[in-house]
Amino acid sequence: MINLRLVSSLLLAILASACSQKSSEIVVCGDDKVLIFDESESESTDVKVTWQWKVSDAGELVYTKGEISWWTHNIYFINPEKRLIIPDINIYKVRVIK
Repeated sequence: MINLRLVSSLLLAILASACSQKSSEIVVCGDDKVLIFDESESESTDVKVTWQWKVSDAGELVYTKGEISWWTHNIYFINPEKRLIIPDINIYKVRVIK
């Protein structure tokens, strides 16, 4: 079984990196958290966190992962945890439209 906390943290880190505004902002993910901190305003142990997220703060999270080369037949959900299997299409990305 995959580590859902790690997967959701990595996915959010990828999304957050696209949202980072300054070149000195660094996106870090680990355990069940994603942080953006400003390297130019941080010292060795005094880190200036500009944004943070925890898995426990999330509503529903939807994702795919490359299980057959770069594609899959599965869509995974967190909150609630479930999996949809769609054998008729090679899925490489999923988006939520509301």
